[in-house]
Amino acid sequence: MKQILYLLSFWLFLGSPRAAATVSFSAPVNYPVGTAPVAVVVGDFNGDGKLDLAVANSSSNDVSILLGNGDGTFQAAVNYSVGQAPTFLTAGDFNGDHRLDLAVAIGSQNSVRILLGNGDGTLQPEGQYNAGTAVEYIASADFNDDNKPDLLASNRQGVISILLGNGDGTFQSATITSTDGNTAFVAVGDFDRDGAMDVATGNGGVGLSEKAFGKLIVLLGNGDGTFQAAATEDLGFWPRGVLTQADLNGDGKIDLVAAVEEGIFVVDIRVLLGHGDGTFSVGQPVKGMFSDFVTVADANNDHNPDLIALEHFAPQTFPIGIQIMPGNGDGSFQDVVANPCAQSGGCVQLSTQPSWLAVGDFDGSKRMSFAVTNLVENTVSVLLNLNALKSDFSLSASALTPAVVAAGQSATGAVTISRSGGFNSAVSFTCSLQPVLPHAPTCALTPNASGASLVVTTTAPNIARAVPVHWSFALWLPLVGLVGAGASLTSRGQRKILLQLSWCTLFVSVVTLELGCGGNSVQAQQFNNGTPPGSYTISVTGTAGALQRSTGFTLTVQ
Repeated sequence: MKQILYLLSFWLFLGSPRAAATVSFSAPVNYPVGTAPVAVVVGDFNGDGKLDLAVANSSSNDVSILLGNGDGTFQAAVNYSVGQAPTFLTAGDFNGDHRLDLAVAIGSQNSVRILLGNGDGTLQPEGQYNAGTAVEYIASADFNDDNKPDLLASNRQGVISILLGNGDGTFQSATITSTDGNTAFVAVGDFDRDGAMDVATGNGGVGLSEKAFGKLIVLLGNGDGTFQAAATEDLGFWPRGVLTQADLNGDGKIDLVAAVEEGIFVVDIRVLLGHGDGTFSVGQPVKGMFSDFVTVADANNDHNPDLIALEHFAPQTFPIGIQIMPGNGDGSFQDVVANPCAQSGGCVQLSTQPSWLAVGDFDGSKRMSFAVTNLVENTVSVLLNLNALKSDFSLSASALTPAVVAAGQSATGAVTISRSGGFNSAVSFTCSLQPVLPHAPTCALTPNASGASLVVTTTAPNIARAVPVHWSFALWLPLVGLVGAGASLTSRGQRKILLQLSWCTLFVSVVTLELGCGGNSVQAQQFNNGTPPGSYTISVTGTAGALQRSTGFTLTVQ
């Protein structure tokens, strides 16, 4: 019955035309690893500047390390025992020695195992930590803003565990946050641009009508390892597979992409465009096929993010492979053609049952290649990217220093140009700032050999200062007139009366000045409160002919 439903959904998929994408990758080269590999991560584990692979093997209860030769080939795997049934792994420098370490989720033992790197590609066990029931996914990020990597572990029961790192390879006891999610995979990023790491996951299912329902669950971080109450957004589909994050439309705000179920055995890819405040809106569906895995990479080297999906559970009668949905640079993507591997469009054919995919420049070509774990064949496949590099450039932004200022202070940052495909044109820069407010910060760019330096300047409050008051000539006119009139009078009585009037006029003038100036001969200058407190986004755009690329900074004014 299940096969029939697969076939039915496949033929329904054939009903609408799809735009074929042209991709070129080498044939898979397979490297033996442990038994039933379920996940692979990329990193330089021996410090030679060449990317290596680490693979979690769920049935042989170990992790395989394959050292890269820098030309797209890898050395034979070396295996390290980690505990029964590892489910996922992540890499990071957990003890501050500038060598990559591994954290491995052990679902059957409800724990996370730490393996410290020796800097030569070998590993040594450090410790094991409780991390919630049936841990299926693990990620590394700095959740409490102490510049030490922490760990997040999650499962399909909506439990998210945070293990704060001590910076020496050890971790504190897990802090548990419960949601009503049923998606094991979470996306981690600063979704509201406040400098604290946030988390997104999902929930849903398929009803009796065979129509899916679901929601996005977002937990905004407090910057101390804890989260605000979960905010949910109804989606109308179930984000049942991998959820990942990237800036898909180049607006400097983090977006999400998920492998979703629209109905019974109707599986697509969905994009959720970020608003920069922790909320998202649903983009147009992207037609993938039979995939519950998706990631983001520039697969065709046009400097637009593409979507990469794996056909995890396609019917065995159809070819299975990596689906590539090229991005248009605006958050939209081309659909995959029906049965893409059979039509040689938008697909790289694989063996059956791939379980995970990682991306990296394995041969030093500056092109993103693939490493794919094969669950049944007990191998990891490496596929080298053969697509031509487009002459182009991209921009990256450093963090502002300092990132938080008081009104009247300045912050500096750097914009770096990355060139590819022989690009050597001059790039001009402009900057803009949002929101636009009275006394808002200003930005200035100075080009240099690597890109440009940025200075963001805020406005200080004016200090009230005293200034002399110039008495009005009009106040003296009555007195001068009376004195002049007195000079023309000859009668002593007349002069006496006039003198009295003069003294009266002088008295009134002085009292008027006293009342108007508070008894002083100075008055306070008006002043402003300087740059209003809040978060400001600085956008930097580089232009070279018809090419335009952007990046962004965030400044907080206290």
